[in-house]
This record gives sequence, structure tokens and C-alpha cells, in this order.
Amino acid sequence: MNVSTKFGLTMLVIGFILLSGSYLGLSSGYYFPKLIALGGVLLFLGIAMLIFPGGEIPEGTPPDKQIKTSFRNAPITNKIMWFFLPAVGLALSIWWIDTLGGF
Repeated sequence: MNVSTKFGLTMLVIGFILLSGSYLGLSSGYYFPKLIALGGVLLFLGIAMLIFPGGEIPEGTPPDKQIKTSFRNAPITNKIMWFFLPAVGLALSIWWIDTLGGF
């Protein structure tokens, strides 16, 4: 499994947990708009990292340099989508917060 895929799964799970917790908090009267925004960004970052996994890591690369190598060897389209999809997640989160009356 590529290091970007592991990172993507981790961000996807954390984003889902934050959004689920925020949703459950809303149903019991608590409102955390920053957690909603962070959850949306992390959720979409996880999706971006799963769809666009980055560059190949050569054999023999030390574990502490794998993330840097994966990012450096990634095609430019992957890098663009890694920044574009979290921006979409932030925009959707802000829209959701605005719909709830938080801003």
C-alpha cells in the first residue's frame, strides 16, 4: 500500500469522525462550526489522496523519506487535485455552516 493511500485513508476516517461528531452535536444542541470546516477539508483531502495516490517510491527508500519522495515524484495533476479538492470541501463546509446560521 502506497504511503499516500495510507494518509488518504487516515484523513478520510478523521474527517468522517469529525463530521459525524458535529452532526450528532447539532442534534443535541451543540454547534462547532470549526470542526465542521475541518472535517470537510480532511474528508475531501482523504478522497483526493485515494483517487490521486502520488508518485512511485523507489525500492530502498528509507521510511522517513517516503512521504517526501511520493510528493516529489507525483504528477502535477495529482498535486493540483490535492489542493483543489480540500478547497471544495472547505467551500461546502462553509456553505453548510452558513445554512445553519453560523456565520
